[in-house]
Amino acid sequence: MLLAISGQAQVKDDPELNLRRVIEDLQAIREQREEQFRDGLRKRIQEIASHAGSPVAVVDYYEDAIRATEFEGRPKDSTEYDQWRDKRKEVHLDATFKQALMLHIEYLVLTLDRVNGRTLEESITALTSYYNRLGQLRIEIDKMDAFRTDAQKRHDDRRASEIKGKGRDVIKSGDVRKIIDVNLDNSPFVKWHRLGGYLAQVKDWEMNSGNLDGMLDKSIMPYLREKKDPSLLLYWDERIARGQVQAEKSKLAADIDKFNTETKPRLLWSKAQDTLLLGMKNRAANEMLLVITTHPSHPNFDQWSATLLEQLQSMTTKADPAAPSSGPSVIAPLPLVPETSSERNTAVAPTSVQ
Repeated sequence: MLLAISGQAQVKDDPELNLRRVIEDLQAIREQREEQFRDGLRKRIQEIASHAGSPVAVVDYYEDAIRATEFEGRPKDSTEYDQWRDKRKEVHLDATFKQALMLHIEYLVLTLDRVNGRTLEESITALTSYYNRLGQLRIEIDKMDAFRTDAQKRHDDRRASEIKGKGRDVIKSGDVRKIIDVNLDNSPFVKWHRLGGYLAQVKDWEMNSGNLDGMLDKSIMPYLREKKDPSLLLYWDERIARGQVQAEKSKLAADIDKFNTETKPRLLWSKAQDTLLLGMKNRAANEMLLVITTHPSHPNFDQWSATLLEQLQSMTTKADPAAPSSGPSVIAPLPLVPETSSERNTAVAPTSVQ
């Protein structure tokens, strides 16, 4: 149908709105939608959390998630899922695999709690507990790759031969990493329950259930800085030691050298900044100076040396207001400045963070 164009055509507006009533109705719709969102999320959290405490239940839950996300739509008489489940039986019976599953679900619940309005302050105790147990799992995973004695190797090889003889997979460290080192968006539980939309709302939170450094950078360390908690420095020590172990584990000279000459100095410098934040200016100055004098070829040398020079001049000015504000362009090594009794670190172990 063709519409004629006429200069005399007129369009009338609708009757005047009752603005107060429309605003009230719109606000009511928004509140109702928010409540439905929260109610749905609470139910999901409760359902998922109910499977996290039992090694048997968590494996059944995982297998149900895999069936729904990877085998859904197959013919009802298809045996593919049953074949997959039988092949993975020994893997799913492994204690380390079960532990990884339980931790992954626990972290998913922690994340959904944040979406549901739980603050970092309310989550920090559970998060630091999770962080420490994840670190222990990392140790168990490393043991799976570690050197074995001849007797252990013969025993493991016999056991592996028996399992393979049944047509089943043998547990490997990669099976565990595949469960724990996964972004939550790719979690089979998230896909199954269609939780991606919920997860998109969480901010300043690590989304990989196995990323220890990410949890430190995005949540644990910022919280400790805000509280000026001395245990912040112990987390730095643990992080640096873990990085050293990982670098040496590769057994590649290039990886070890890069950690020792680039990564480790950068971590030590960051630790020194937090030492300063905690009010231990003398210890911080000593730590910064040690990094600079030990690593003069580091790419950040110019920036670091300028920062330390400014810090030392500030300390000099406060101690002697008449002291000149300018100083030498090259910093000579200084003797270590003993810290005062009030500046001694009183940090507690990371596991004691509340």
